[in-house]
Amino acid sequence: MTLYITEGSLSHSDDVGRRMRIRQIFLEKRAKDSPKSRNLFARYFYYSGRDYIRIGQVREARRYFLKAFFYCPVKVEYFGKFLRTYFEK
Repeated sequence: MTLYITEGSLSHSDDVGRRMRIRQIFLEKRAKDSPKSRNLFARYFYYSGRDYIRIGQVREARRYFLKAFFYCPVKVEYFGKFLRTYFEK
């Protein structure tokens, strides 16, 4: 399954809280269909981490970046994003 986020779609809202709720609803529905979809879960956690960074909740962002990395360890950028939270302001 491929997830597309295009300009004008619900997932491309400027409202960070809304984007996070939409992703969560999508993940919950998708998890019922395919519980072994590790890439999907990893992307959800990664994008959620980015949104937490945008609203200044760095500790929560770190948690999500680590989850993303553990779900898909071949994506080293997930772990890199986690590490950058300690060095970027």
